[in-house]
Amino acid sequence: MGFVLASVRKDLVRRLRDPAALIIWLGIPFVILTLMTLAFGPGFGGGPQKIQAHLLLVDSDESVVSGLFVGAFGQGPLADLIRLEAVDDEATARKRINAGNATALLVIPEGFGEAVLRSQPTELKLWTNPAQRILPGIVEETVGVFVDGTFYLQQLLGEPLETIVAGVDEEVFDLSQVTAVSTEIYRLVERIETRIFPPAIELATAVITEESSPQEDLGFGNLFYPGIFFMAIFFVAHGLSDDIWIEKKNGTLHRSLRVHGGGRGLLLGKLGAGAVLMTALSALSLVAGGFLFGIAWSVVPLAVVWSVVSGCGLLALFTLLQVVARTQRAAVLVGNLVMFPLMILGGSMFPAEAMPAGLLAIGRWTPNGWALAHLKKVFAGSAGVAETLPALLAMLAMTAVFVFLTQRRFAGGFAGSA
Repeated sequence: MGFVLASVRKDLVRRLRDPAALIIWLGIPFVILTLMTLAFGPGFGGGPQKIQAHLLLVDSDESVVSGLFVGAFGQGPLADLIRLEAVDDEATARKRINAGNATALLVIPEGFGEAVLRSQPTELKLWTNPAQRILPGIVEETVGVFVDGTFYLQQLLGEPLETIVAGVDEEVFDLSQVTAVSTEIYRLVERIETRIFPPAIELATAVITEESSPQEDLGFGNLFYPGIFFMAIFFVAHGLSDDIWIEKKNGTLHRSLRVHGGGRGLLLGKLGAGAVLMTALSALSLVAGGFLFGIAWSVVPLAVVWSVVSGCGLLALFTLLQVVARTQRAAVLVGNLVMFPLMILGGSMFPAEAMPAGLLAIGRWTPNGWALAHLKKVFAGSAGVAETLPALLAMLAMTAVFVFLTQRRFAGGFAGSA
């Protein structure tokens, strides 16, 4: 145990003398995440993204008809798609559109309600923001549907509307007129209800009882964060594994095997030093994730433990790949050939939720894919200590297998070979 602790201290001192390597290992993944945040906007990592058009409305008519027209924007799912803001002054609204502060501006002219009731021509004015591409089209199509709907209502309710307008002009409504209008509207609805009720397309809903995705309530940035965080773990594990060749070239590996035998203490020392560095890396990264992506602080300690144990497993794997290679150049090549496909399949390059089903099935069987999937469960709060403990034991067992195989390779001549 004394030799293991001395080896841990030696490796930590050597690594701290080269802080640039640590910064690069940690920095590359988070530079990628920063670039994504800049590309997708400040809302990239702030939780579920709500795509919503911002429509400015100037109602110069302020009639019952214009009120019904405007009220249609607040009905059902449309209220979540389009946010309506009433503005009193058209000139002010035009300035806001020109400044790019809204998606579109709709102006309802004075006399709109009367023109609709009298089936007379009228004109709605719609200005859209040229800096936006999709949302203005949604607003334009929605307004077009409302205009078409108003036209067809005019055609269907032509006679009742004429009676209402006549009563308004004469400023008198008797009981017979009210009864006639009501009867006519009832008969109209009775004639067309077989065509519009029930609808031709029915929506069938079902409750999914299977375990939901741990990222289902997270935003776009949160989908990328766990994979990119694990990418940093990958780089650290791969970078630390190169140290075995430095030990070999300096002769310290050969002397350690002769004095202490087997090489197990040296390997455990390197895993211990890697665990210390990964603990600092994980704690720093997860605290940043708590501020940037809303990761619950209560899950951070368990996430750190799982990340460190998983990182040590990857370090043991890459160390095994290092000693299998004949030369250091071949070891770097083999490490990269293994690392990048594993990162792609395991969900570090792209979120697993965006991968094809076939690749996703393969990725779940990779060590990092399995570790990353469990990390997402920890983030989501669906995996606590009780659920994580068996996974920790399995990861430690896998690490032990890698250490045993590496030690066998030492005995096979790696330490003393040229």
